[in-house]
Amino acid sequence: MSELDLEQLKRDSRGLRGTIAESLEDDTTGGIAEIDLPLLKFHGLYQQDDRDLRAERREARLEPLHSFMIRIRLPGGVATNEQWQAIDALADEVANTTLRITTRQTIQYHGVFKEDLRTLMQRLDSVNLDSIAACGDVNRNVVCHVQPDASPVHEQTLNDAREISRYFLPKTQAWREIWVDGKRVDADVNEEETFYGDVYMPRKFKIGIALPPVNDIDVYSQDLGFIAIPNADNTALEGYNLVVGGGMGGPAGSGAGGHAGAGHRGGGGGLSGHGGMGGAVGQHALSGAAGDSDALPLFDTLRELLAQRRRMIGESEAPGDGPEVTPQQMQAALQALQARPPRVWGGKPGSGAQHLRQDLLGQLRRFSDNGK
Repeated sequence: MSELDLEQLKRDSRGLRGTIAESLEDDTTGGIAEIDLPLLKFHGLYQQDDRDLRAERREARLEPLHSFMIRIRLPGGVATNEQWQAIDALADEVANTTLRITTRQTIQYHGVFKEDLRTLMQRLDSVNLDSIAACGDVNRNVVCHVQPDASPVHEQTLNDAREISRYFLPKTQAWREIWVDGKRVDADVNEEETFYGDVYMPRKFKIGIALPPVNDIDVYSQDLGFIAIPNADNTALEGYNLVVGGGMGGPAGSGAGGHAGAGHRGGGGGLSGHGGMGGAVGQHALSGAAGDSDALPLFDTLRELLAQRRRMIGESEAPGDGPEVTPQQMQAALQALQARPPRVWGGKPGSGAQHLRQDLLGQLRRFSDNGK
């Protein structure tokens, strides 16, 4: 299906309904009508088939053995005891006995047949879980740390992740209508998609919240990343620094895809790396230059350092927006950055966060040598 056809399909879907309900009632096939497959993703489902049986079934003139993957919406990856017991039991009752934990802190079922889909969805609904917007061209599962009991700040950031997820849910009641109640919910419910519009988003969109000093969610790779700013004794949340443009929502192979760095907006200001890779280090994510009480805060040091670099190599003639950085301050910033091990930054080798760390180390070494 072309991109143009897909946008029209979303526009004409009657709030992501399409003919999914009719497809579920069609007992002549184990699959869903092809025209409904793009809409099915918005409900958190993908249609699959058993590849090992394709040739055999083709020879027998049978359709592929269809089954479905269902992805739960679980902001922050935290479930209650009751929810987990239901999740676990359903894997044995209606799926292939396995559960798969995703990189976005949620859980997937595989091997669910069409006749069991409503049973699974209704059981999830009974423990206040769903799969709406777990896939498709919408905001996906919001990631966060998974230790809400570690401190009041940990608890607040998880609550914010859940609130963000709720805010960006599609307004349509199609999920409950199709999978739970089997009928139109309430004609008086306003389903106007004031945020998404009638074609939703061009691509998936991903949001994450990081709580320094741990970057376990790889915040720089998120399309929209929030870096929490706790108060001095870690008892309250003062706000967030914001990083944008991580590229997780970009199509594979495009310049926007993969683990690109993110631009910065917030109390810490902005920072750009070399080679066109945007990057940001929030003032509270990396604070202080260890070993030198006269050093500028680390973030300001790095920001002015790169501004000086651009002036030195002729990229910019603009004066710096902060005090000149001395060789001693550069060296102190280098020591502070080196003192933070790679695991604090999070991400796999080659990820945006790790690239940024290596880039900053290289820049600091260059300018701290010989007072340059």
